[in-house]
Amino acid sequence: MKKGLLLFCSLSVFVLTMKAQQWSSYNPTAGFDINAVDILKPGHIVIGGGREKYDSVQIMFTTPDYGVTWNENNHDGLASWNKSVAFADSVNGYGVGYQGRIISTNDAGANWGFAVFPTTRNLNKVVNVTPLLYYAVGGKQSNGSMQTILKTINFGTSWSVIYDAPGPWLKSVYFFDVAKGFAVGDSGVILATLNGGSSWAPVVTPVQRDFNAITFINADTGYIAGGSQTGPSRRTILRTTDGGANWITLSDTIGGVLNDISFADSAEGYIVGDSATVLKTTDGGQTWTSQQVSSSLTGTETFRAVKFYNKNFGTIGGKSGALYVYTGWPIDVYTLGAKVMDSITVDLYASVNTHGLPGSIKFTYSTDSAFATYFSTPVEYFNTDTFLPFSKQINYLLPNTWYYYFVQNGTNTGDTLSFYTGFNFPVFKTLAGDVIDSSDLRLRGDIHGYASVTNIIFEYGTTPFLGNIIAASPGIVNDTADYAVTALLTNVQPYTLYYYRMRGEVAGDTIYGDIYFVGNLFRVLETLPANNISDTSAVLIGAEQGLKAVYRGVELPKPGEKA
Repeated sequence: MKKGLLLFCSLSVFVLTMKAQQWSSYNPTAGFDINAVDILKPGHIVIGGGREKYDSVQIMFTTPDYGVTWNENNHDGLASWNKSVAFADSVNGYGVGYQGRIISTNDAGANWGFAVFPTTRNLNKVVNVTPLLYYAVGGKQSNGSMQTILKTINFGTSWSVIYDAPGPWLKSVYFFDVAKGFAVGDSGVILATLNGGSSWAPVVTPVQRDFNAITFINADTGYIAGGSQTGPSRRTILRTTDGGANWITLSDTIGGVLNDISFADSAEGYIVGDSATVLKTTDGGQTWTSQQVSSSLTGTETFRAVKFYNKNFGTIGGKSGALYVYTGWPIDVYTLGAKVMDSITVDLYASVNTHGLPGSIKFTYSTDSAFATYFSTPVEYFNTDTFLPFSKQINYLLPNTWYYYFVQNGTNTGDTLSFYTGFNFPVFKTLAGDVIDSSDLRLRGDIHGYASVTNIIFEYGTTPFLGNIIAASPGIVNDTADYAVTALLTNVQPYTLYYYRMRGEVAGDTIYGDIYFVGNLFRVLETLPANNISDTSAVLIGAEQGLKAVYRGVELPKPGEKA
């Protein structure tokens, strides 16, 4: 366990709006169907869809904050609806739809435009293989059905129709690399290529169903999802364990047709479909169980798309604008510090966020760093969507003794830190930092009483999660004298709080100072009374009152200004 000496409390309270281990419902499209969902990075979802008939409409939305706020594409309106989106990176991507309409974005889905029409076929799916290479599949469903495959090797500068032949239209496509890929579609169609789409060969299917989605979790194991709406509707899952050469029917039962599939990792995945169907696997797809994403579902809803970024973040979209966002963050607990009141009394501090779930919190402490024997404070219960301070006073401790402690939620614990019950002890602590100018901050700490401290650094970041390090000066202490420790943080972001703490090693143990934060410069704007007011006009006046710096929520003077 990690150890650290903390002498003064420092509570770092900040706000998150995330829910834990639950599905949240949204409907940003005002009832238009959602056919496509993608996740570019944590929190950032892109959706596409619209209306198929009766003056067809395209809609494209994005959210940067897990669905809390949504932004609509300025180009949305009367156009063939979107069926699929794919991104080469976190900002550049393509979307495809009916009538051969292909659109692009270079700002993470905020704006889509530059429509091209390399074919008149309806396009159902687009995938990215390399930054320059995309494939799209579709065709024509009725009146002489056709299956069509498009390809671009220059990031959409030009698209080529590489396959256009009679047959059931194609619904989905998957590529392992630039050479090997599969396309699937209605009536049991599975096509394979080993030469980047120059030629396609049919693969034997074990069952004649409409195949709507295909994916692989590794080079050998893959899945196809689909079904049939003829007669009693059926849901179908195929599986391959030899890279797609042979497929077996894993499931073919009565139920809503399956429309899309996504794996969070090699073990956990989701399939969605008609009749409000959501299936989940935790064993790499060998078994699938039904999931309920909302108690308000009637069972008539149609889910058309699913995407999971990882096990803790995913989204489902469907007909009539149904959209569900999953967040599965664990309960967060952070051991923050201790304040020694006297030789037998100490206040312990922590921060906790249960993300909307009930949580039981306690401190565990011991004179033994291995916690062979220990004591715990009474359990207290939290249910919060924000980080809240948690503190407890402990009495009747042994004087002049080192104690080790951590905050605990079940098996989830914060860092193990330490305190000394007395006042004749070594000091290793973070101090208040300095705002030098709009782009530079000085981090500060104090060390004395230790014979040797090595690898002294500061950890820092724009949240209490920290995540970055910077070398401290001095980086090594070899006697018990008093040392002022500093680090210069340059080119910081404007108008941003930086959290930091000092870290070092003593006799092989890692020790920490408190988490502090220092404020960069904050602009203060003031609205002043208007003048030249008439019945039809007025002059509105505002003023910039200067820049103020903040440390621990307390306003500091501007650089060069006396306190």
